[in-house]
Amino acid sequence: MEQFRQLGLWDNTIVMFTADHGDMMNAHRMRLKGTLPYNELYRIPLVMKLPAGMTPACRTIDDLVSNERFAATLLRTGGGDRA
Repeated sequence: MEQFRQLGLWDNTIVMFTADHGDMMNAHRMRLKGTLPYNELYRIPLVMKLPAGMTPACRTIDDLVSNERFAATLLRTGGGDRA
């Protein structure tokens, strides 16, 4: 983050943090993922920092999202014409 600020890019940069799936991490006495209906597998964090002025600061949305829409969302947010 500091490097982006030093280069003057922080206010115009999209940053996304997520994972491809959840892990049990010994929840329910299990270590591996599978097709079990537990929150640890399906509620994967998605944190986005958008360019200044695009959205109110520190906004939380509890909606479910799908990673198949990440590319289109990033393109649209960045001003691309394919969504």
